[in-house]
Amino acid sequence: MNEDRKLAFIKECYHGNEAGHLSIFKKLSRCEDYYGKDICEIPKEHILPYIKTAAGKSSSTISTNLSTLNKYYRYCLDRGYDDALPVYISYAEVSSLHSLRRNMVASPKMMEEVLNSIFPGTDEGEYSNILRCLLWMMYSGIKIEDAGKVCVRDVNLKKMYISFNGCRYPIYNEAVSVFEFCLNSEVIMVKAPKGKYPRQRIHCDLLLRSFTVLDPIKLRNGVVKHVKLARSSGKCDIELTCQSVYKSGLFYRAYSKHDDSLAIDIDPFDCSTKAPKTTDLTFWHHRDLKRDYESWKTTFYK
Repeated sequence: MNEDRKLAFIKECYHGNEAGHLSIFKKLSRCEDYYGKDICEIPKEHILPYIKTAAGKSSSTISTNLSTLNKYYRYCLDRGYDDALPVYISYAEVSSLHSLRRNMVASPKMMEEVLNSIFPGTDEGEYSNILRCLLWMMYSGIKIEDAGKVCVRDVNLKKMYISFNGCRYPIYNEAVSVFEFCLNSEVIMVKAPKGKYPRQRIHCDLLLRSFTVLDPIKLRNGVVKHVKLARSSGKCDIELTCQSVYKSGLFYRAYSKHDDSLAIDIDPFDCSTKAPKTTDLTFWHHRDLKRDYESWKTTFYK
């Protein structure tokens, strides 16, 4: 509704960067259709449930969408559009602790329980063990683009860490059986119409190897496929992603250290024994990361 008005607003306020700011309006079009009004004319208590669903999951996405909406409300008021309401939507009103329970985990124990509900057992040499191992490495702090580069020689199960790129990443007790499979098994059981049969893993020193070398896209797609199957069959109600696993592990390590300080150059969200630079946090802005961490603590530990 009023697409021309919204396009004019974006061109004026965002210099024509339409794609990134139009999406929130498209997501709220159902609300406009229901009430037969522009969003700036719908009372806050009526539109807020729609905004909670449409605003996104991460702090950065929610903040961006709310900034766009609040600017649009001001834009409509300043131009005297009929029935425009003085609405302001705060971050606290939209951020849902329930959404964190749907896509994050609180601890290694919960991580193990969620993985068991998504993937088949670890005792039959299933390919899913490769994906389990990927997610455990991400939970330990290894980014998905680096996980496929970790070698067998980098894993030390006696001392329970992975040594990679000068850093040491923890191996949790709950993940030991999965790492043992990836370290020692030479075959993977493949499903076929008449049952399962063993297939040789490729001979190389990479930890995450199947019949071929696995790239990050294949690994991520494999996780997405298994999560969707588990959710559709009712085995799992958590919408786990590679990103949510990475953040869950990051937050757990910060919480277990009982360190709430967030210095710019030395950050407790350190995946290793070496403090990272702020620029290493490529997925999230520092401020948004701290806000997500506080929400995570409130959700799982308060």
